[in-house]
Amino acid sequence: MTSSSPILFSNKWLMKASAEDLITNLGKMPKLVSTAKAEFLSLNKTHRLSSIIVVSEEQVPSLPEIPSARNLQRILFDMNCKEGAYLVNIPNIGIVEPGAVRVMNQIRLTREFAESLLKSEIWLSLRRNGEDKFYEWLWRCFTTERNIYLKVFTPAFCPELDFRIDSILNLCREDECLDVEVLSGIMAFFRRCYGQERRNLFLDPLYIYDEATMNSAKKHIKNGQAKMLFAFVHMNDHWGAVRLDLAKHEISFGDSFWEPCPLDQIDAIVEEIRPSRGDKAKWNHAKKNISRLNVPENRDPGSCGILAAIAIERAVNEHFKWDDNTTYISVAYQRRRFLSLLTRHTPAEEDEFATAYWEEVPEARHYETEEEHMAKYLASMYKEYVLGEESNSRVNDAAKADLEEE
Repeated sequence: MTSSSPILFSNKWLMKASAEDLITNLGKMPKLVSTAKAEFLSLNKTHRLSSIIVVSEEQVPSLPEIPSARNLQRILFDMNCKEGAYLVNIPNIGIVEPGAVRVMNQIRLTREFAESLLKSEIWLSLRRNGEDKFYEWLWRCFTTERNIYLKVFTPAFCPELDFRIDSILNLCREDECLDVEVLSGIMAFFRRCYGQERRNLFLDPLYIYDEATMNSAKKHIKNGQAKMLFAFVHMNDHWGAVRLDLAKHEISFGDSFWEPCPLDQIDAIVEEIRPSRGDKAKWNHAKKNISRLNVPENRDPGSCGILAAIAIERAVNEHFKWDDNTTYISVAYQRRRFLSLLTRHTPAEEDEFATAYWEEVPEARHYETEEEHMAKYLASMYKEYVLGEESNSRVNDAAKADLEEE
């Protein structure tokens, strides 16, 4: 086995694969099955390795089955606690080398990504038509590019953000709950469109701590400029939305399952904004009388993040005529909208929700944000990099001319 020939379906194979490679080979990949607890066999001088049939790293791709993600995570955790030489006996799989377990985990990731890619391509194929050019464009992104696993998307409204392909696949499918990357991107979009006057603050999920965003929020809360704070809250594979009225010290919460408000999440958000002792007492009192944020009830587990985002946007953007068309609050419509924004296909300036807000609040549109400032900075660096060779050539010619004169 050479470095130019990676183990089939391993991480190195995945990094070079196209969508066609992944989907075509999906049926050849080992299936994921639940197994009983693995047993560790210590090797000592009395053992003869040749007397035991052991699955090596190279043999893993040819296995019909490998342990599920949960089983592999447990085995890998136990392996990290082991010392000395050993083999792993996995029920219904066989006795394997420790390195083979790691390859199994790599193949498990490859299979899960291939399955997600296949489902997303089916989802896209049902929506491709001559009227909506976006789905056709996204289809080409998925089906024609090599190294599909390494594909990233950078939205125009926030050039320092990159979205991995698996997050975009997650947003494509109605049955998938949104991940923290996508929700962080949605919050960045809200900051760009509705947060420029600093009246409205939008925090990323607490799993993604952004120091610059938090420091900016604290500053505008302290000087009294900020009036409302919005955030997503996570509750066991489920998302809700929260609004803090910073002036009145009132809390609103809503989610599509109509679950009780997670007070620990409220405490965490309040702690992040570093309230004074007096304000902290007011927030503790506010937790006793939490009002309901308007999130439609929906038991579809894949809709909770989108519905929470809709509730936040409806609360802040009262200038858009939400009631003119029920499509505006549909999960499918909003998934397509945020897909287009996060993949850079649609700039914020063309978003009908944002433009309706800017027509009534024009100062929100023209304020130069930190993101726009970063975009200008990156553009200047790009120009310098592109023109660098030409500039260096001119400098060298001038230096030569000076030497000749001397």
